[in-house]
Order: sequence, then structure tokens, then C-alpha cells
Amino acid sequence: MFTEDSGHVLCFVVKRASALGLTALDDQLGMVLVPPDRVLPPGQVAIWEGTNRGMDTALVRWTLAIAKAIKPRLKALLKAQGFEPVKLAC
Repeated sequence: MFTEDSGHVLCFVVKRASALGLTALDDQLGMVLVPPDRVLPPGQVAIWEGTNRGMDTALVRWTLAIAKAIKPRLKALLKAQGFEPVKLAC
């Protein structure tokens, strides 16, 4: 079954493989992703584009949620080590 988590993994693997010039195969979705941006068979292009687009949006949401969750704890840990926040004048 294809879930948001498996979509994240797929996008991560494909991006890293492409950066190394490697081809990625997803036998569950029946597609081969050839660097730099080729999808085989061509009929699977729409599925890959949808997965990739959805993961980019999900990644932004996930990153913001993680940042919000860890910010108070990180501030406390830094303060315990003697760090103080600095207000920047912009």
C-alpha cells in the first residue's frame, strides 16, 4: 500500500539516486526513474509528478510541525548551556 510515509521514502531515494546518476526502480508502482528526470514507462509520469508534488507540500507541513514542536525544548536546552536569544534589528 502506498502511504504518505512511503511517498517520502520514494522521493528521498529517487532524489539521492539521481544526484549520484543512479536509476531507481519502484516495482510496486511499476516505474523506473532515470536521471535526470525521465520516468518509464511514460504512462507513469503523471503518478510520479503527483507523488513528487504531494510530498513537497507534505514536507513543508511536516517541517513546520517539527520546528514548532522542538522550539521550546531547544530554547530550554540552549538556555541551560548559557545561550541567550538575541533580538536582531531588521
